[in-house]
Amino acid sequence: MEKPSSNNTGTKTSFFGMERQGDFSAPFHVRPKAKGNFPIVSVVMPVRNEEIFIERSLGAILVQDYPHDRYEVIVVDGMSTDRTRSLVKKLAQESDVEVRLLDNPGLIVSPALNIGIRAAKGDIIARMDGHTIAEPNYLREVVLGLEQTGADNVGSHTDFVAEDRFGKAVALGVNHPFGLGSARIHYQAKEEQEVDTVFPGAWRREAFEKFGMFDEYFVRTQDSEFNYRTRMLGGRIWLCPRIRARYYCRSSPAKLAKQYFQYGFWKTRLMFKLGGKLKLRHFAAPALVAGQICSILLIMQGCMRAAGWMWRFGLVFPVLYLFAVLGASLHSAAKNHAGQLLPLFFLVFPTLHIAWGTGFLLGLIKRPEKGRFAPLPQKEITEPMQFKLKKEEIWFEALPEIEKIKEENIQIKAAMELINKR
Repeated sequence: MEKPSSNNTGTKTSFFGMERQGDFSAPFHVRPKAKGNFPIVSVVMPVRNEEIFIERSLGAILVQDYPHDRYEVIVVDGMSTDRTRSLVKKLAQESDVEVRLLDNPGLIVSPALNIGIRAAKGDIIARMDGHTIAEPNYLREVVLGLEQTGADNVGSHTDFVAEDRFGKAVALGVNHPFGLGSARIHYQAKEEQEVDTVFPGAWRREAFEKFGMFDEYFVRTQDSEFNYRTRMLGGRIWLCPRIRARYYCRSSPAKLAKQYFQYGFWKTRLMFKLGGKLKLRHFAAPALVAGQICSILLIMQGCMRAAGWMWRFGLVFPVLYLFAVLGASLHSAAKNHAGQLLPLFFLVFPTLHIAWGTGFLLGLIKRPEKGRFAPLPQKEITEPMQFKLKKEEIWFEALPEIEKIKEENIQIKAAMELINKR
C-alpha cells in the first residue's frame, strides 16, 4: 500500500467515488466535489444533560456537506434530567437527516457507544460528543481519511475552544506542554501521522468485529483502552489534521477539577488492565502531588520540632513548582497574545495537575475488584503488520521480510560455525 501524499496541490484523487481538488492541506475552504456512491455513515453521539450544547453539537452534524441521505445520527441519551431529549426531538423534526434517540440506562459513555454501534446501519461509525462542534466537512474528511490511509481509526488532535475567560485559559493551558505533557493529540498537528489515539474517532464497522466493543467498566479513558487493544491486535490509528472538530472546555474551576480528577482516577484502571503499560508522562502529575504532600509534612514537622532546616527544605519543592507555573503562564500568555488571561493561568495549571495527580494516586490506593474488566484478547498478531520507513517513504509487509532475515542469519551462523571447526 502506498503512503498517501500530503502535498498534492493541484492534483485530483478519488476515494469512494469522491474527488478532492486543490491544496489538500487546506482544512475548510477547499470542499471536495461529490459524485458516485457514498458509504453510509452512522454518527454515534453519547450525551447526558447537554441542553446547553446539544443544539450546537447536534446541529453541526445535521448540516454536513456529506449527502444527507447517506448518513444517520444516533443520539444515545444517558437518561438526561434536563431538556436534552426534547431538544434532540425538535432538531430531528426540522432536519432531513435521519436522527434516532436511544436510551442508555448505564448513564456513562462506554455503554452508550456500544448501544449506538449495535444499532448503527452504516459502513462507517463516527463518534461525536455532546461538547464538540464538528466542521461542515467533518464526515467527508472522515470517509476520505479511512480510505486514503487504510487505518482502522482516524481522527485528529483535540481543538480546545471556549466562550468565557476561564474556559479560554483552560483551552490554552491544555494545549501547552506544561499543561498535559507531550501527547500529540493535544497540539495543532500539521502532518498526517500514526499515533496512539485520536479525537473523537471514526472506524469501519468491521473494526468492532476485529477488536471488540468498548469496555463498559470504564467511566473515562474508554477510548484509550479501545485504542490500546486496536494497536495490540495490529490495528493502526491515524491522525488527519484535515478532520476538524472543536471541543468546548469546562467553564469553571470546580467542573475542570472534577473532570481531570476522573481522568486521573480512570487512568489507573487502564494501567491495572494493561499490566502497568503507561507512558512516563502519565506519572508526572502524581509525582507532583506526592512531592507536595511530602513537602507539607516536612514543613509541619519542622515547625513542630523547631527545626529550621527541615521546614526550609520542605519549601524547596513548592517554590520550584510555583516558578514553573509562573514560567509556563508567562510563556502561554505571550505566545497566544493573551495577557488578560495571565492571572487565570495560575489557577488552570495547578488545577489540571493536582486534580489529575490526586485522582491517579487515589486510584492506586483503591484497586479495582478482580473480574471487573472485559478481558484483553489473547490472540497473537500473526498477520503482517505495516511499518513506515520515513526516509524512503515506502510501505512494506514486515513479517515476510523478518522471516527472510531470520533464515539468512541462521545460514550465516551455520557457515561461521563450519569455518571455525575447520
